[in-house]
Amino acid sequence: ALLSGQEPDGVRVYAVPERVPFAEAVAGERLARIAGDHRRLLAFFGDTSESDPEGFVESWLDEHTFRAAERWVGDLRLVLYGTSPPPLAEEPSKKEAVLLGYSVELTGADLALQRLEPGDVVPLTLFWEARQPVQQDAKVFVHLLDAGGQLVAQHDSEPVNGRRPTSTWKPGESIVDRHGVLLPGDLPPGEYQLVVGLYDPVTGNRLLVTAGTSAPPGDSWPVGTVQVP
Repeated sequence: ALLSGQEPDGVRVYAVPERVPFAEAVAGERLARIAGDHRRLLAFFGDTSESDPEGFVESWLDEHTFRAAERWVGDLRLVLYGTSPPPLAEEPSKKEAVLLGYSVELTGADLALQRLEPGDVVPLTLFWEARQPVQQDAKVFVHLLDAGGQLVAQHDSEPVNGRRPTSTWKPGESIVDRHGVLLPGDLPPGEYQLVVGLYDPVTGNRLLVTAGTSAPPGDSWPVGTVQVP
């Protein structure tokens, strides 16, 4: 994969891994340094069957950064990630007990940055737990709403960017799920609210909030606010 990081003095391009054969420990250290130096990363994924046969680079990025957008350009897949200041959250800073449907509990969230510029990526970590086996796969939605409740940005994906579908969750297991929301470049200044929830990708129906310590009735839960100066 090729990674590029945007900084005031221009774009820097990195090749990961730098050489074959692949060494996960070396690649992990290099990726950590790159992520620590940039607020946004754009990854170019081509044929990695020889250079990274296990897909370590993409897996590392999904676990340690915040995927915000993806598209294909010819034979290349472009994926945009946001980063956050260390340390990376492994436990929720905002603890809750929000039950969606009758099986999935959102135990909390961490919003690493709450003041961002247009074009930045909102770094959000969600913490899930299954109370009982989940029979169906559900998608996570993260929506950014303006003061009037209108949708201005979003990120939808299966948990852990498709690596941990809800049907694979074991009761009591904690799932750490990172999402990035790309702010539009022309987003007006103001305060915006982040809401999250789950929905059936086949029907589009959302799972209702059936219990929660502070969650209002409905089909989503407010996780925090983002300030755009």
